[in-house]
Amino acid sequence: MKRFIRVLFNPAVLLTDSLEKFNWIWSLVVPGMSYCLFFLQTGMDFKRTGLGSGAGTIALGIIGLIFGVSIILVLSLLTWLVSRGVGCEWSAARTIKAFSFSYGAPIVYMLLGLSASVLFQWKTSLAFGLTGVLWSMGPIYGVIRQMFGGKTIAAALVASFEGVLLLSSWAIVGSSYLESLKM
Repeated sequence: MKRFIRVLFNPAVLLTDSLEKFNWIWSLVVPGMSYCLFFLQTGMDFKRTGLGSGAGTIALGIIGLIFGVSIILVLSLLTWLVSRGVGCEWSAARTIKAFSFSYGAPIVYMLLGLSASVLFQWKTSLAFGLTGVLWSMGPIYGVIRQMFGGKTIAAALVASFEGVLLLSSWAIVGSSYLESLKM
């Protein structure tokens, strides 16, 4: 019961307590798939509005997979480097795994959005996709707070900065894709 209550108020505990079982490289599949599904929804929305094609949708899914793996790898390593300054003893591998598994719940959200897109022909990339990405920031904040020894303000600042980097990177990738459609 004590562990349940602990996990209820800090989901990062569940993530970080069982991280040793997984290889850090394989853990990156989780954010990769999350962003793949998000970008697929975006591609489907573009196709419905006449901006994209079936091949473009597949290309966006692949771009999403690469983006998810890359951005989470970079953000987790950035956090790991910063956390060294506050005395965190986590390894880089553990940090990567904790960040990666923070995308477990958003995958469910992305699957729901993709299902709604296919079944009801809805445009779901913002309603489900972007919301799923934002949803991942809660567990990531919990991981950062745990890495920072419960220092809430420092963790909030780092998580906010990384959220800005994440959303800015997504905007750059999306803008680049839209520019490529105009050619």
